[in-house]
Amino acid sequence: MSFGKLNILKHKSWNVWNRDNIEKVLKDERLHREDEEKKRKRAEEGESEMRVRKLRELKSAESASSSEITAISNRFHKAGEGESEGTSSTAVVAASSTALVATSEETKPKFLNLFEGVEGVIDGAVGN
Repeated sequence: MSFGKLNILKHKSWNVWNRDNIEKVLKDERLHREDEEKKRKRAEEGESEMRVRKLRELKSAESASSSEITAISNRFHKAGEGESEGTSSTAVVAASSTALVATSEETKPKFLNLFEGVEGVIDGAVGN
């Protein structure tokens, strides 16, 4: 006696080897890749726009500081007209470096002390 196989898998809609199901999976994978590529491009565009904006802000701040340096150097140059050439250029260099230090100190981040009001309370509790 021979028993035949009952082959009904080809009739099932969830058959993974069905040609239609294979095409659906390939289509879904392609759409997923396209969506991921669009997300990546949007993220890159956003990052590049942010970089450009920051560079423009730095350039405007730099031009403001360079105008301050020019004004300071003009003041020292006018003050040093009677002096020798070497001393006035030294004064201009010193003035420009102090202006750069002043502008760089303004751009340093200031940190927030979260425990400012409770430092004494904590010290008292630790001492007990």
